[in-house]
Amino acid sequence: GVPIVIGSLILGNVADMAYGNKLNRVVNEAEYIMEYERGRFVPPKQASFSKFYTEDEKSVYYENSTPVGDLFPNAAIFPRPKSS
Repeated sequence: GVPIVIGSLILGNVADMAYGNKLNRVVNEAEYIMEYERGRFVPPKQASFSKFYTEDEKSVYYENSTPVGDLFPNAAIFPRPKSS
């Protein structure tokens, strides 16, 4: 029982190290996302690196967003007055 569990943990750890350490894998994945899947991560307007995104990339997310106060349960308890 116990040797099988310990052996499988050691084997899994060794197999995991074949792909490099965790930090290298996280950095590689982050670089891949920023290079090829840029649309998945559009930063908040306040972020210091938001200036590196084009207006088209920002407009996809910022113009069609709903204010948090308009969502349930806030909107059910404290509805906003409709502006005319």
